[in-house]
Amino acid sequence: MDGWLLRYHKMIPDLPLPIYRNQLTDRAKKIGQMIRTDIEPVLIPYHLTEGAIVGECFQNVRDHVQQHGGEVVDGWVIWESPPFQVEAEFHSVWRDTHGELVDITPPLHRGKKTTFLPAVSGQSYEGRNIHAVLMSYEDNDRAREWIRLSQRYQDLVYPEGEIQTDSFVMTKEIMEIIMKKAVLIGVPDKK
Repeated sequence: MDGWLLRYHKMIPDLPLPIYRNQLTDRAKKIGQMIRTDIEPVLIPYHLTEGAIVGECFQNVRDHVQQHGGEVVDGWVIWESPPFQVEAEFHSVWRDTHGELVDITPPLHRGKKTTFLPAVSGQSYEGRNIHAVLMSYEDNDRAREWIRLSQRYQDLVYPEGEIQTDSFVMTKEIMEIIMKKAVLIGVPDKK
């Protein structure tokens, strides 16, 4: 995870975090089909790895490969955050020396497995923003508004194709998006 959810959670403590699923869900399959139709997402194990940092999958895996061999596999981690969204976020995992996929980046859901969809051949992380694919968790106005606001937030904070940074200028529009999302989750307006 690239850090946006962590920053949100510090500002809005009641923000719904992703939940752990121990099986492949229909929602995960559906968002996977939005990305590629030739394969389904898979559940892969999460392995606690010394030195791995939450939200830094690309660096974690590249460092791990240098130390232990294997290879980097880029793709999409799929998070479900009821009642608002299903998100496929570009992500790196490790293919160990036996060919098994393992997620070594600590997940926010604290589960034992990660839902992962390998990227199409040739698609990899090159230090530039790749927008998450977002889908409403439920078919209702609140979830659709959450997705609309999330997509706009991505456009403003992480412009597609721009060099990725962990800093941005807090503008009035970004703050309004954050506050509107807070209202959607029921956080009282503190005016």
